[in-house]
Amino acid sequence: MTTKGKKPYSPITFTESFKNRFFGKYSKIQDSLNSFTSWLNTDNHIKLLLLLLIIFQIYFSVTYLGNQSLRLDESQSLYVSGKETIRILNIIAEDVHVPLYLILLRGWQSIFQLTPLDVVQNRVFSLIFQVISIPAFYQLCKSIFKKKEMAIFGSTLIAISPMLFWYANELRMYSLLLLITIMSHITFFKFKANTSNIGAWFRYTFVALVGIYTHYFFNLVLLSQFIFALIYKNKFKAKGIARLIQSYFLLGIALSPWLFFVISQGSASNTKPLLSAPTSIDVFNTLTNIFFGFQSDSINTIIVSAWPIITIIGILLINFKRAANSTIRYYIISALLPILMAFIVSVLYRPVFLSRYLIIVVPSFYVLLISFAYSLKGWLGYFFRVFIILFMGIGLLLQTFNPATPVKENYKEVSQYLNKNATSSDIVSLSAPFTIYPVQYYYQSQADLVTIPEWELETIGTIPPFEESVFENKITEFSDKYDYIYIILSYDQGYEDKIKSYMDNNFALVEEKEFSNKLNLYKYRFRY
Repeated sequence: MTTKGKKPYSPITFTESFKNRFFGKYSKIQDSLNSFTSWLNTDNHIKLLLLLLIIFQIYFSVTYLGNQSLRLDESQSLYVSGKETIRILNIIAEDVHVPLYLILLRGWQSIFQLTPLDVVQNRVFSLIFQVISIPAFYQLCKSIFKKKEMAIFGSTLIAISPMLFWYANELRMYSLLLLITIMSHITFFKFKANTSNIGAWFRYTFVALVGIYTHYFFNLVLLSQFIFALIYKNKFKAKGIARLIQSYFLLGIALSPWLFFVISQGSASNTKPLLSAPTSIDVFNTLTNIFFGFQSDSINTIIVSAWPIITIIGILLINFKRAANSTIRYYIISALLPILMAFIVSVLYRPVFLSRYLIIVVPSFYVLLISFAYSLKGWLGYFFRVFIILFMGIGLLLQTFNPATPVKENYKEVSQYLNKNATSSDIVSLSAPFTIYPVQYYYQSQADLVTIPEWELETIGTIPPFEESVFENKITEFSDKYDYIYIILSYDQGYEDKIKSYMDNNFALVEEKEFSNKLNLYKYRFRY
C-alpha cells in the first residue's frame, strides 16, 4: 500500500537521479574536451601546437640547461672534435663509438667559429636533432594511429620527456640517435607498404646507413625490424624479405672499412669509465629513466615503492597486444629486444648496458604508452593522459633543479673552487685520470694539476694501471714539495677506496666537499 500522492521508491529512478546530480555538472567540461579534440584536428592548430612545443624545448634548454657544467662525455666530445679529422678517427677507433656525430660537430664548430668554451652554442648542435624529433614523432604517430590528437600527444611526450631533454642538451650523439631511430621506423613501414618501390627501399637503407655510423646500438633497431619481418613475412609484399637482406648486406659493406680501421688501431684500456654487469635493478632503472628521467635516490625510492602500479600497467600493456594489430606488435619487439640483447651481451661478454645507449627504445615505448592511453575510454582516458603529462613534467622539473640529480657532474664548480682556493704551494690530483677532460676547460689555478695514476692528456694509447706502491711513492714525493693536496675523486675505476684509505691513514684531512653525485673533493695537509 502506498501513500497517496507519492511515487513508490524505485532503484532505477534513484540511480538516474544520482547520475544526473553527480555527473551532470561535468557535462560542460566534457563538451569542452570534445571541442578541444575537434580543434586539434585542424592542420593550422596542429602546426601551432608543434611550434609551441618546439619553442618550449628551445627556451627551457637554453635558459636552464645550457649553462650547466660540462660533463665527462661532453668534454671528451669537445676535446676530440677540436682535432684534425684523421686524429678524430684515431681517437674514436680506440673508444667504443662510431665517428659520424663528432665529424658533424667539428663541421658545426668550423662554420660558426666556436671554441670549446662556447658551451651553449656547441650544445645547440645536439638540441637541433631533438627539436626535429618533435615533428618527426608526430608524423610517426599519425601514420600509426591515423588520429592527429594521438600524434600531438606523442609529440608532447617527446617534448617534455626528462630523459630526452637531458640528452638534447648534451654534446653527444644521443639526440641524433633518437631522430634516426624515429626516421627508421617511418621509412621501414613505408618500405613495408610498397617493397617494390626503389625509392622507399633507398630511403630506408640510407637512414639505416646514417644510424649505424651514429651508434653501434642502432644495429639493434635493424635486428628488431628484421625479426619482425621474419615473423610477419606474410605482411610483406613480394621480395620484401630479400630486399631487406640486400639492404643489410650493403650496410655491412659500408661499415666494414670502419671496423677494419678499429681492429687495426686496437683499443685504449683504462680510458673509459668502469662498467659492471647489469642486474634486474638496472633494467628497472632504465625503464624509469625512459618515462621519468634521472632522479635522486630519494625520489627513485618513491618510484620503486610504486612497483605494483607500474607492474599492473605493464601487464595491461602486454595484454593489450593480444587485440592489437601487427604494427603495435612491431613496437613491442623494438621496445623489448634491444634491452634484452644489451642485457645478455653485458652478462655474457662485456658490460654495455647503459640507459643512454638504449635511447633507441624510447620511441617504441612511447608508441605503446600512447596506444594504451587511448584504449582507455571516457574520463579514465583523459585522466590517464593528463596524469602522464603532469608526471613527466614534474620529473623534468625535478631533474633540472634538484642538485642531487645523479647525472649532473659539476666539474665547473669544483674547478672554480680550486681557482679560488688552491695556490702555487699546493697540488691538485684527479682520479680517474680521464676526468681531466672536463676540469681542464675551467681550471685556472696556479696549483699544479696531475692525475692518479699519472697520465698526460695528449698521450696516445692506454692510461697506466693503478699501482699502490707507485701511488704511495708519488704522494711521498708530493709531501716534500707542497703544503696541501686537493684530491678530486669521481668515476671510481676500482681503486678509489685505496686512495682514500691511504690518505686518511697518513695525512690530516682538513676539508671535504661534495659538488655533485659521486664527485668529491678532499683537502689534505702535507706540512705544518
